[in-house]
Amino acid sequence: MDNSSATKTISTTPSFLARGSGAILDFLFPIHCLGCQIIMPTSSPTPYLCLGCLEKIKPTSQLQCLFCSSLNPTGKTCPVCRETHALDYLWPAANYDDPFLKRALWAYKYKFVSSLHSALSLLLVRFLQSQHKEEFLKTNQENLVIIPVPLHPRRLRWRSYNQSALLAEELSRVFQLELIDQVLARPKRRRPQTAI
Repeated sequence: MDNSSATKTISTTPSFLARGSGAILDFLFPIHCLGCQIIMPTSSPTPYLCLGCLEKIKPTSQLQCLFCSSLNPTGKTCPVCRETHALDYLWPAANYDDPFLKRALWAYKYKFVSSLHSALSLLLVRFLQSQHKEEFLKTNQENLVIIPVPLHPRRLRWRSYNQSALLAEELSRVFQLELIDQVLARPKRRRPQTAI
């Protein structure tokens, strides 16, 4: 065996093993879509939520004041509610009552399915595109940063990932916005939202 064939064999082995291990994992531990329960390959761009079910989650079409539900195109807190609330505006990407979205968020936060960040990030991107916010993000790129909400260190060790940071990284990449991590801290450990 000459050196070139040995090099070729060595360089192709990792991809062969990767493909083989993916097939073995698919067989032994199949991933089912949280929506329709079809078996999905581990190589799917949106694991745990097939593209068909992802399409069924409709992005928010009309923005409104969070507090009084008055419609407005920017999602700003209306002037009346602004007198008693400090929140400037809120852009909810989809309706939390959607059964597929509810299942996906539950699995993402409480069942340790970190790979759902790709499907959920895609939902956020689709929402921002449907609201024509790309131009706003591009125009204000130098003045905008993405800051993920931190977890308490104990919760981060328990979950092993910060779900907010994974989404923030993806949005930062897609819209080319600066990501600033480690700016906020969560010194107090609070009960999980499910226990409140």
